[in-house]
Amino acid sequence: MNIRHTPARRGALRSVLGLGAVLGLGAVATASPAAAAGKPSARSTGSPRYLAAEFVRRFNAHDLDGIVALHDPAYFAHDNGADGDLASLEATLGGFFAGVPDARIEVINAVFDGDLYTVNFVTSGTNTGPLYGQPATGKSLRFSEIRVRRAAHGRIAEEWGLLDAGTLQAQLAG
Repeated sequence: MNIRHTPARRGALRSVLGLGAVLGLGAVATASPAAAAGKPSARSTGSPRYLAAEFVRRFNAHDLDGIVALHDPAYFAHDNGADGDLASLEATLGGFFAGVPDARIEVINAVFDGDLYTVNFVTSGTNTGPLYGQPATGKSLRFSEIRVRRAAHGRIAEEWGLLDAGTLQAQLAG
């Protein structure tokens, strides 16, 4: 489903980068079937829809170099209070892929508005290697994440992220 993007709606989305409000928008518009399946759509390379679909495809293939290539060199993340640049994203994802070698993401829904887009997804896999300084647990993981991303010059330039850390910690401990 697509929604009409009026100037007021665009302004509202730009002003709700506090993620609580964005969560309420999750059901308003969903990604195309191709984007939801993690496949590039017919949209142009570098468009927010392409970036969203390509990120999923590359994540699920554990293509760390490919994921990094989707990001602007000046990329900046505001993640759960831990800000980071492209090098920290690469280190975080590399560590996650090592600790959860079967990690996959599944898009639940996505909202696109100009250069901003929001993706709500579920990450799953099995912790069979060291993860964030902790030994492997052998436990299955399944937790939700939401990302608000800003595209610029055909790449992901900035993002605000929130993951369900409580669920992740409980699954690793329990």
